[in-house]
Amino acid sequence: MLNMVTLSVVVLATFAIIYAVTYSNTIDEIEKKVQRVPEFFPRSAAAFTSDGSSVETDSSANNNAASSSATNTDTQGSNVLPADFSPSIILFLKSDGELNSVKTYLDLGFAEHQEVLELVRQTGGNSGQISYAERRWQFAFAVSDPFEIPIQGILAANPMDFMRSGTMQVNLVDITESTDQLTRLLIMLIIASIVILTILFFVSLYLANRSIKPIEETWSKQRQFVTDASHELKTPIAIIGANLDAMASDSEASVGSQKKWMDYAHHELDRMGKLINDLLYLAQSEDGKSECLDFDLSKLIKDTATSMEAILYEKNIRFTQNIQESVIINADESKITQALVILLDNAAKYTDQDGWIEISATKDKGWVKVSVKNSGEGISLEDLPNIFDRFYRVDKSRSTKSGGYGLGLSIFRAIIERSGGKVGVSSENNVTEFNFIIRSEK
Repeated sequence: MLNMVTLSVVVLATFAIIYAVTYSNTIDEIEKKVQRVPEFFPRSAAAFTSDGSSVETDSSANNNAASSSATNTDTQGSNVLPADFSPSIILFLKSDGELNSVKTYLDLGFAEHQEVLELVRQTGGNSGQISYAERRWQFAFAVSDPFEIPIQGILAANPMDFMRSGTMQVNLVDITESTDQLTRLLIMLIIASIVILTILFFVSLYLANRSIKPIEETWSKQRQFVTDASHELKTPIAIIGANLDAMASDSEASVGSQKKWMDYAHHELDRMGKLINDLLYLAQSEDGKSECLDFDLSKLIKDTATSMEAILYEKNIRFTQNIQESVIINADESKITQALVILLDNAAKYTDQDGWIEISATKDKGWVKVSVKNSGEGISLEDLPNIFDRFYRVDKSRSTKSGGYGLGLSIFRAIIERSGGKVGVSSENNVTEFNFIIRSEK
């Protein structure tokens, strides 16, 4: 909403300024046209008698300056119109305010000109706009001798007081096109505002949701983490409490006779200690603080695999290695070791009896890919996206029966990502593969 309000203010203010500047320029141009009306009219004008009939008169008698300023006449003596000419009318009034003569290029009679004059008088001003013949006209009063007749108050209650001498005239110019352009501009700006603000709304909504999504996911994971951690800690604490209550119920029993309850309590203490250590290690893995040095990843993988052979031998698991020699990376060696142990331990837990595990390391275009594959039940497609989440365990085989809390793969991902690598997982045809890629130094 804040983003939309800001954008709306900016867009509307911009369009308002555009319209205001255009309107001001158009009005100035209209006023200039009204002032220039006497400069372009025929050499003759129509004078009207009392009965409304017209008589041709010489226009030079009424406006010598205008006639003398006309240039570039054609063979018939008519003025050449300027390129920006707009249809115009000049109404000359008698001393009593009645219509005397007209200068115009338009073919209008006495009745039409009289109607125009009445519309001008009805406005009650010295300048303004009228509508006539479905056209829009701008008018302004003028006098042939401004020193004798003041412009102010021309249309007062008694106009005879202001027309004692000289000739009064009303200049009119057609401004229909100009006003239509302003109207079209206003409509276009309104439509553009609606379209632009609608587009900006959906763009802002999309970007806002996109920026909020990681925060929402982080907050949701944090809440889930607190819930899961509390649940995992609550269980051993409850068992320890129950065993202590059992020992306290028989105050005369010897320590030896209570050994069973003490063993249960110690077992849960060990599990809780392991959970706390895993949480601390996960936090340390995610804080980004590590000592990065160059080391031989190939040798590290082989050493780690050798330490796991005893566990694999007990389950009669066939173990194969495909390690490219002399693969050097720059990372924290202890944390990469922990990541490898997690992968191999995870594969050993969920590989069937008499199954197989394969570990490989290959280098390609400056990157090293380490992969651990194992046979077994596999992971469903629904569980694959969440397999690296904290405390996440797949039903059945991946449960607390295996002795874990669902933190191992989370620690593995944190270590690899903090080392500048990426993790991956796939499971199909009863074969599960966990892998990671990390940049090679050589």
